[in-house]
Amino acid sequence: MARKRPGQDEQVFSIMRPTLENLLELGVKFRLHKYILDQKELDWRSLESELGWKSPVKGIGLIATREEFEIHDNEDVSADEIVPFANQIPLDAAMGSYAFTMLESSGDEVVAAVNPLFSKDRSAWHRLIPDDVDRIEDDPLKASERFAEPFGLPPHRGYAKAVLKMAALKQARNNFAHRGAEVYFDDFFKDILYVATQVYFANLHDEKQLKLFPFSIMDSKWY
Repeated sequence: MARKRPGQDEQVFSIMRPTLENLLELGVKFRLHKYILDQKELDWRSLESELGWKSPVKGIGLIATREEFEIHDNEDVSADEIVPFANQIPLDAAMGSYAFTMLESSGDEVVAAVNPLFSKDRSAWHRLIPDDVDRIEDDPLKASERFAEPFGLPPHRGYAKAVLKMAALKQARNNFAHRGAEVYFDDFFKDILYVATQVYFANLHDEKQLKLFPFSIMDSKWY
């Protein structure tokens, strides 16, 4: 178990609190962009008219040989050709990948603060957790070691759920990043939030409750 150093809690708090707030904001950004894209898809004729014949959204072309390389990024393109693209972007995968990176980088920062010997080779904090839930031990205490060790913590059955969710996240991320599999952001995002919250509580032993709502408060439950 890593020895706690002065100021360690403050470091962890300063890493994880903003990360969790940024993740919550990211979830709302996803919902907003999904709403806008869905509305444009429903009213595609209006969008086509708005873009007009010479669309302000320009086409991109490429002319290249083995020796020469040119990108032509200001080409006219008709609106009827590009309007169908409005809801074809991989929004779930893109936002999911970004959320995963936020979880990964914040966890790495926490490990560097609380157990620097584990992070000396610059590998990810979750490297002991496989990208396959079927490879996780059935014994919750044994499985929990995969989450506890990076932070210099003793195993605890309460970490087993975080291990399973992190394994599922890694599996899903690999499937959509490397195999083009479909991912649903909402489910992926909730698991990201769960694991990030467990990193917070595991390393801030005096914290009993976390209330975060990074917007104007309209409900007393956030006080």
